[in-house]
Amino acid sequence: MRLLKQYSVLYDLYRRRVVKLKILTLICLLFVPLAFATIFLGNFPFGLQLAMLGMIFPAIMFAMMWLISSVRTRKFLKAFSPPQLNTINREAASCEKCEGLFVTSHAVIVARFGLDFILMSNVLWVYLAVITNKLEGLLPIGKESWLVFKGRDHKQRFIRIKNNQKAYDFMRTELLKHRQDIIFGYEGGLDNIYKHQIQRMIDFNLECAEKRDGGSIVMNTDYLNTLPEIKNKFNVELEPGEKVVFATKPRLFGTGEGGLLGTEDSRITMTNRRIMADNGKGLWTTDIKEDVVDMRRQEEGKFIMKSSFILVTLNKEVVYGTGIQKLSGFRFYFKKKDMAAFEEIIRHLV
Repeated sequence: MRLLKQYSVLYDLYRRRVVKLKILTLICLLFVPLAFATIFLGNFPFGLQLAMLGMIFPAIMFAMMWLISSVRTRKFLKAFSPPQLNTINREAASCEKCEGLFVTSHAVIVARFGLDFILMSNVLWVYLAVITNKLEGLLPIGKESWLVFKGRDHKQRFIRIKNNQKAYDFMRTELLKHRQDIIFGYEGGLDNIYKHQIQRMIDFNLECAEKRDGGSIVMNTDYLNTLPEIKNKFNVELEPGEKVVFATKPRLFGTGEGGLLGTEDSRITMTNRRIMADNGKGLWTTDIKEDVVDMRRQEEGKFIMKSSFILVTLNKEVVYGTGIQKLSGFRFYFKKKDMAAFEEIIRHLV
C-alpha cells in the first residue's frame, strides 16, 4: 500500500482498521501451536485442546477479511486519478463521519473493511430498508437496518447501519451538499420504475433538483395560503397574515430520532407558516419554509407493534432541554383521521 501512503488521511483510515484485523488473526493463530504444545502436558483437558485448535477457523475468517480489505482498497486507488485522490484526501480530513461513512465530492466512502466507495456521479436513489427477523417466520426477534444505494447503471449497494436511523439522516444531509437531484425514501412505485423505466427515474431526479434550493426541498407554502382557516382552538399566538390550517391533539410526539417529547395531552398546531408543538411544558416552533427540508409518513414495527408517524426533518440540529439534548426533526403520531388530513396537506407541500 505504498501508493496509499501518499494520502495521509486515507492511509490512516485504512491502517487503523487493518491493524485490528491483523492483531485478531495473529491472536487466533497463536492458540494453534499452543494446542499442540499441550500434548506434552499430562492431564490437559482434551476439550480445551480441541477448542484451541478450533481457533484456526476464526483466524481464517479474519485473514479473509484482511485480504478483502486490501483488494477493496486497491480497487479504490485504481478508480480515481491522483488529482481526485488528493481532493478526496483533503475533504476527508475535515468532513463529518458516521459509522465509518463519509461523503466527498467524488464518492461516498465506506471506511470499514478497507476503503470501499460508491461513485457520486452514479448515485440515483438512496433509502433506508428495515428488515425484521422472525423466529419460524412468525415471532419478531430483532431487526436490521440497511442503507440502500441504487445507481444509474442498475447496480445497488447495501450497507449495514445501526437501527437508530442516524446514518441515513447523516447520509441524506451530506449527499445534498453535493447533489440536489438524488431521490430519497422508499416507495413501491419507484422500485418498479427503477427496474423497468430507468430513464423515467432519471427524469424524476431532475424534477427533484428543480424542487430543491441549496440542498433543501423548497416547501410549497403557497398551497398553505389556499387552505381554509380553522378555529385557533389552542390559542396560539399568530403573526400578522398567519392563519391556522390544522390543529389536533396527537397520540404522542417526539424527536426525529425516536425520543419522547409529549403525550396525548400535547397540542399540535399548523399554520400557513409554522408548525407548533406544545407538550404543556415547552413549545417547539418550526418555520416550514426556512427550517423544514422534508415531511413524509413513515412506518415502523410489524403486526400489532406496527405504527405510523409523520417525520418532519429539519435542516439543522436543534438544542433543547438542559442544552445537551439535540434533535434533527420531529415525529408526530396522529389518530387515523388526523393522519389522513395531515398527509393530504404534506402531499401538496413536498
